[in-house]
Order: sequence, then C-alpha cells, then structure tokens
Amino acid sequence: MNPISLLHLGKLYGTATVIETLVLMVILMSLFLLFGAMAAGIPEVTLGKALLSAVLMISVQWIIVVVFSFIPLIGGFLGFIISIIAMTYVLKVTFGVAWATAFLTFLFAILAEVATGMIVDLYLGIGLTNFAQRFVFVS
Repeated sequence: MNPISLLHLGKLYGTATVIETLVLMVILMSLFLLFGAMAAGIPEVTLGKALLSAVLMISVQWIIVVVFSFIPLIGGFLGFIISIIAMTYVLKVTFGVAWATAFLTFLFAILAEVATGMIVDLYLGIGLTNFAQRFVFVS
C-alpha cells in the first residue's frame, strides 16, 4: 500500500489499523521475499535477511514517495519510478546479487504489497472495489 492511502486509512480507522497494516505488510513481504529469493536461486537466503530487506524496502518506499509527492504534476510518477529502483537496490545490497536477480525478487515483493492491500480492505469491510483506486495513488 502506498503511504498516502495508509495514512488516510489511519485517519478513518485509527492508528491501530496503520500499525496492524504495517506489521502485516512486513510479515507478508518477508515471506514473499524469502520464497522469491529461493526461486531466483539466491544462495544463503535466511528469514532474517528477508525481514531486514522488507523493513528497509518499506522505509525507502515511504521516504521517496513522501519527498516526491510535493512536486506538482509529475511527483507521484517520479516517486513511483525512483522507489522501484531504490527498493531493487536494497535487495541487491542485502542479498548481494545482480540487478536482474534483485528485480526478479522485487516482483515477489509487489505481490506481497497487493496481497496486504486486499487483506486489509476485506478486513475493514471496504471491499475490493476501491482497492485498485487507492493502490495506484488515485485517492
């Protein structure tokens, strides 16, 4: 989930919802990264590395999206593209692999974020109708 929509969720449903969503996102992303790294053939993959990568990737994504959201017109798009590159770099450094392998593993992280958004929307009773709208930065 993008940071802006998660903060909006917190405004509507409270801080506990934001914390629960972040914890769920870190857990799901760690598991997806673990399986993605194994599928990509990365040696010596541990849950600790996957957990560290998930926390760093979410932090980097939030920082970049918030910083670039202040740029009119193209800030959202630039933040999206730069956050993809930065999160792939986090995977490259954490697992010590090439860019292509890191990007393949990053695709599994995308699946985790989509799954987290769907689970939270269903849990809150929002439904999946508004999920796509909030997930792609259209609020």
